[in-house]
Amino acid sequence: MRTFPGPALSILLVFLSTTGLCASPVAPRAQLLGHASASARAILLPARASGLETVALSFTPLKVFTDDAELIIVDQDGHAHLSELPDTRFYRVAAANAPGLAGVLAVADAGNIFGLVRSGTEFSQLRFAPDGQLTLDRIDMGAVPARDFRCANDHSASGMSMDATGMLGHVMPAEPDPAAASAAYTARIAIETDTEFLGRFSGNTTNATSYVGGLIGFTSTIYDAQVQTNMQVSFLRLWTSPDPYVESTPECLLLESGNYWNANQTSTSRTTMHFLSGKTTTAGIAWIGVLCRGAFTTSQSAVGASCSSLAASGSFGGGYGVTEGISGSFNPGSPSVVWDVAGVAHEIGHNFNSPHTHCYGGIGGSPDPVDQCYASESGCYAGTPSLPGPQGQGSGTIMSYCQLRAGGFSNVALTLGAGHPFGVLPGRVPSRMFAHVQSQAGSNPGCLALQAIDLIFANGFD
Repeated sequence: MRTFPGPALSILLVFLSTTGLCASPVAPRAQLLGHASASARAILLPARASGLETVALSFTPLKVFTDDAELIIVDQDGHAHLSELPDTRFYRVAAANAPGLAGVLAVADAGNIFGLVRSGTEFSQLRFAPDGQLTLDRIDMGAVPARDFRCANDHSASGMSMDATGMLGHVMPAEPDPAAASAAYTARIAIETDTEFLGRFSGNTTNATSYVGGLIGFTSTIYDAQVQTNMQVSFLRLWTSPDPYVESTPECLLLESGNYWNANQTSTSRTTMHFLSGKTTTAGIAWIGVLCRGAFTTSQSAVGASCSSLAASGSFGGGYGVTEGISGSFNPGSPSVVWDVAGVAHEIGHNFNSPHTHCYGGIGGSPDPVDQCYASESGCYAGTPSLPGPQGQGSGTIMSYCQLRAGGFSNVALTLGAGHPFGVLPGRVPSRMFAHVQSQAGSNPGCLALQAIDLIFANGFD
């Protein structure tokens, strides 16, 4: 990853309220801790960084939990308790002088914060320095473990692709442009976990809950910008006792969790459920095109699985996805949170009806795939794998497998494809996802709420 040469900079502190602007000598730490989201649209604070002439960051309150969100904590005796959400505030991060900069900051009541900011292919941690000033610490992506994250959809049978399967090999018309929409949708995301996930936080349910909020919040900023759909957590369950899931492979965990939820969680209102697993395997899998989808019968063979605890077929399917290998940690020395975001955004992208980008041949008005980064998925690109752009320059996108080519994760930009300069019509991806959102919302308006976009202060600036 490129470095930020140059001296560290500090700039003026400005507070933006609904009534006007006023200068303040108060340190950013005190400003954020004293900021009430109900009384202000955004707060502008200085941040120290290298290589930028000015770093004026805007923090706009970000809603990551629904008003009726449920936090369920299962105790050591197996009893489920409805608990209060921790008093953690979340903010969308933007910068007036850097339109491509975006991120999320979580501020706990005790003053602890964690934040992740991206600008192009660069990532930075946002934290408080000992003097109370905000600092942007560049994450060295070379320090990210070479995790061979794979989406298990690539070797599943055709039943896995559902909506997309019948479309491969046929030129489909261009999808609607989400950027032209005048309203945004809200997806209710239910989060299931396992005991290994809570173990990543040493059993601290407050930290685990805040991390989930930040993870879904960051993913939401990507989808909000490109699919006009924001995400809010409507349900989160943490297991301090042994969880009911015995399977370990992503394919089997998808079927097992689907079986459990179809039997026990039918009353849980959701657009989709995502399983965050702390198991050490770094992989994921998800059903394609299943927003607002109810239970359906499928089989182990449909996902290429062999699951000892399950019947050969059953009520396994629905609006579900799994990401294994969630790290739950965030510091510059262990920047695995970037993998967490990429994995979750990728798998949820399947729920939004996107196949992998090397499978877009014949979809969205072009006979060619978006990229040729992978060549071993049935019905998809089958030539010699190659990147759509220079190695290490983020030429791949979230729904790609470009991290498997030389250069690793530096080949992937955290974008779904809107305005992306590499590949063949990468904007087909978010357009296809948006078409699925519109279709499902039309049939299930209570599943994907629609509201007008407030263009004023939409990016934190007037």
